[in-house]
Amino acid sequence: NFRLQEILEWHTAAFQEFPEDGNLHDSLGEAYFVAKNYTESQKSYTKALEMNPENNNAKAYLEELEKLMN
Repeated sequence: NFRLQEILEWHTAAFQEFPEDGNLHDSLGEAYFVAKNYTESQKSYTKALEMNPENNNAKAYLEELEKLMN
């Protein structure tokens, strides 16, 4: 998917500049989720939650991913 590739390239560049930005990991998790790449989505949301334990969006998506992956 071209759009996903574009989003991944943007995030790669953004991570180089802001490696500790949990919101970037959250956004990347959503992009992977939409692309149905649930394994990578789970990794991104887990990282986002590690960086910000109050991230309710990441918590909700991780719960949804748990259901989808089991």
